[in-house]
Amino acid sequence: MAQTTTTTNTLGVGLEYNDSTAQRIKTAYLKIPNPKNNITEQEIRTAVLTLISGEEPVLKDTFGNAFDTATAIATAYTETQEVIDIDTGYEG
Repeated sequence: MAQTTTTTNTLGVGLEYNDSTAQRIKTAYLKIPNPKNNITEQEIRTAVLTLISGEEPVLKDTFGNAFDTATAIATAYTETQEVIDIDTGYEG
């Protein structure tokens, strides 16, 4: 029997925008691999702010509109997930 352990680190950001067709606020989540240890929420927010601000922002909402830089970043977090695969030797 063999056991393998895989750990993944993810950086996540929730960006809120107004969906006028559904008449409500929606949240789009951006998740990318996190290559940095001990990154803070403020560092994540600062980095994402550079992507959603300016005259031609890199990230836009689903309608192609710029995010409101004052309120768009609803959440910023890191996530660590550990997956353990156990090979029991059983083949069915």
